[in-house]
Amino acid sequence: MKYYHLVDRDALEDPSRKTMFVHSARRLKDKHFYMRRKIDTIYELSLRISSASTADHLCESLTELRAKALALFNALTCHAEWESREFFASLRSLVYFQNDPKLRSSLALLEHDQVIALDYFRAFLKRSDAALHILHSGALPHNLALYERLKQTAHPVTQACLILKCHFDMEETCIIPLTDEILRAMKAG
Repeated sequence: MKYYHLVDRDALEDPSRKTMFVHSARRLKDKHFYMRRKIDTIYELSLRISSASTADHLCESLTELRAKALALFNALTCHAEWESREFFASLRSLVYFQNDPKLRSSLALLEHDQVIALDYFRAFLKRSDAALHILHSGALPHNLALYERLKQTAHPVTQACLILKCHFDMEETCIIPLTDEILRAMKAG
């Protein structure tokens, strides 16, 4: 057990902490599965924007991407707040993070990654509003350079998805094994 030495075994005896942690650990895993599917979908859509062959196709693709990105942005914002408020609070009540600087810095990096990804989503949402306004204005057929720039509108959301994929990979190699160890210790205790 890689992290067992960090677990506060006295805290494992508290039924309310155990219940809260079991619920939080299950929710984290369920949310990861859901979010990964959404991120993969948005990532694929964002890559296709650059190959849009007509202004109508670009407008249609960008509208779809924007709607899905906005829904994911809202879900990620709620997820980040929940993680901070409940999951990590529950985890910190059971684990001595100060005894493992590498794990402590990994957690800080995870939180920072989420903030950066959300900033990229905000940038995309702002740019996509402006791009869709231009596309709906009908000024595009006469301006090829503008059309090519508009096809780059999805770059921030593409970057956000890449960051989130790494973020979830890191959580699944660092946090999930830790939660699994705590859950096994709860069953054994």
